[in-house]
Amino acid sequence: MRSMPSWPHSGFSIDNAVRIEAGDEAGMQRLVSYVSRCPFSLARMIKVTEKGEVIYRTGKSGYVRLPNPGDERAG
Repeated sequence: MRSMPSWPHSGFSIDNAVRIEAGDEAGMQRLVSYVSRCPFSLARMIKVTEKGEVIYRTGKSGYVRLPNPGDERAG
């Protein structure tokens, strides 16, 4: 997490300008729909190797290797 601000174009941002007022059922439904969406595109997942590695096509630079859990690069 500490290294995320140094990532080039990480896409990570926080915006607390939008509020959902009490009783705003439509606003709550939009929030739930957004939060429960898949965190990455299954269409971009190319394959899972025999070693369990995921090959994923990014939108900008082709293919990248995702860090292993516990890897310092993971945050």
